[in-house]
Amino acid sequence: MPYTNLVLTAGISAFAPRNILGMRFRETGSPLAFPPGQQNPVPSDPTIPEDHLLATCRDWAAGVQLQPDHTKNISAEYSMLDAIVSHGAGLARGALVHLVHTPSPGGRLAVELQKRILESGLAIQVHAVELTVPFDPAQSGGLALASGAFMGQISRLLRGCDPRHTAFAPIGGYKSMVALGHTAASFHRFGSLYLHEDSQVLQEIAPAPVTLAEEHRTRLSPLARRIGNGADFTAMDEDAQSVIRENPAFFTHVGDLIELNELGQFLRLDETPVLLSAQAKALAALDSGLRNQLFSVRDRAVANPGHSELNHQTVLHGFHGRRMNWNLYKQGHSSLRIAWRHQPEGFLVHHIWTDHNAYERDINVGRVLADPLPDVPASYFPLA
Repeated sequence: MPYTNLVLTAGISAFAPRNILGMRFRETGSPLAFPPGQQNPVPSDPTIPEDHLLATCRDWAAGVQLQPDHTKNISAEYSMLDAIVSHGAGLARGALVHLVHTPSPGGRLAVELQKRILESGLAIQVHAVELTVPFDPAQSGGLALASGAFMGQISRLLRGCDPRHTAFAPIGGYKSMVALGHTAASFHRFGSLYLHEDSQVLQEIAPAPVTLAEEHRTRLSPLARRIGNGADFTAMDEDAQSVIRENPAFFTHVGDLIELNELGQFLRLDETPVLLSAQAKALAALDSGLRNQLFSVRDRAVANPGHSELNHQTVLHGFHGRRMNWNLYKQGHSSLRIAWRHQPEGFLVHHIWTDHNAYERDINVGRVLADPLPDVPASYFPLA
């Protein structure tokens, strides 16, 4: 039966010298440059803002016309999807394909610029999904945290879909994503797809028997949230120590320190509830894309609450020295703003703005960010 929903990890193979976009962007006058021995592009003009760079690159790529003999020279993502059409179960017309990419200019550009080619050439819908936590070994919690966040994203994209028409396919990104993604997919009984590049043979890998009993999840999840990026094992009560001893697959010991491994971080992030105020709930109900955005901000806030993008209140004029009970998230150049706070009960979303004028009015009169914290977090509504 043809696939209607696919989740692919996307890399930057579209910029390889042999591929049509790679050749186009190596022409004279290109807005991108490729340092010697590097496939990841950089702006020819390092001063250009990223949104302007993307617009310029779209115009530059618009002249690329797909020819029948180009199908092997587009990208690894196109080759995988073409193999599913030619040698696999096939793709339903209008199938939804999620491309999970790194939060880097190269990752964003590689997905954005091949979107038109993929959609027109294969009659599908492409949805770009950015990693919420970069794979950065230097970050507190390191690769285990990034791996857990990645598994959570794969899980959310697959959850609720029909396993007969859905699969995960690791194409680009880090090699560890193959194992991590297959584990996350197996939680929901989804198989994985793999393309052997040289022979173009498509391999369908059955889901592994990965299960987590509800009683184990109920005991593990609160403990995972308490441990965060590390805790002193000897300072824990006997019940917590017992849970850790009985479930070694989720934890790593470093002396007296207990840390969450990638499975533990997956539980920590995936089980930290997003709790919405009545205003936020009403707005999220009107915008299906906002749901994933809220989970994305949740992951980043839990991973690195000090990140400047998540704490935009620090640049607001007239607010210095004023008590602010809520943090302010600003999404790039869009009008989306979110007042949030991470508490033991979960990630609280107090207010959402999608209109910049309304946001300016509220901020200028000192509303929202100074609002008192709720006495009863249960008055907030969980985001499913």
